[in-house]
Amino acid sequence: MKYRKDIVFVADGKEHFLIRVMNIGKSSDELKFSFNSHSNSSFVLHSRNTGIIDEQDIQHPYIEATYHSDGTFMFKFPNYPLAEKTYSNPHGKGIRRISLNKIMDFEPIFQVEVFQYNLCERITKTNNNYKLFNNDLFNGEPFACIIGLLNCQYSDFLETNNKSSLSVRIRNIGEGLDLGLILGRVNHPGHIIELANTSQNIFTNNNHVQVIQRNTENR
Repeated sequence: MKYRKDIVFVADGKEHFLIRVMNIGKSSDELKFSFNSHSNSSFVLHSRNTGIIDEQDIQHPYIEATYHSDGTFMFKFPNYPLAEKTYSNPHGKGIRRISLNKIMDFEPIFQVEVFQYNLCERITKTNNNYKLFNNDLFNGEPFACIIGLLNCQYSDFLETNNKSSLSVRIRNIGEGLDLGLILGRVNHPGHIIELANTSQNIFTNNNHVQVIQRNTENR
């Protein structure tokens, strides 16, 4: 494995898991991201359509995402009982993102919203981590984090740490690639989810991960 690091945020003197970043490639960069543990008691609900849950969506104890060198991006559900549902491309079948070696600036890939700190459990205890500190931001209130990839030569990404925001750059996660994190406060307590084929909506304050992408029209 070329690279592996846990990113944690520190609140009330305790470390809370945010994301594990891995580069599992050999001859090329192949990135893997994990947001929760195989072993904890939480479940992940994977919704194919933002804000809507239907009977085809997947609930599973563990989910990971991979971003491959050729731009293939997949959610994966290891050991899911239906083999045809162990992979899902959130962008659509056969659609790829920008290739990793074509990223020239900042390529956002996830927006993570943390509403419940207690759900941010460590996958395993390790000293190989990157700690985020900001007592004003990590004070028990909800926050959001944009996670993206940076060309290592891109210089317009500014690192900050103040009362309302935090941005950090983690170097050399791949060949010519850094990781960029932009964190700030969110102004809502959770999300309203629509139950498909019913007139019911439910409120949830579970932590939320959404795949995001820049407008690709001008590339």
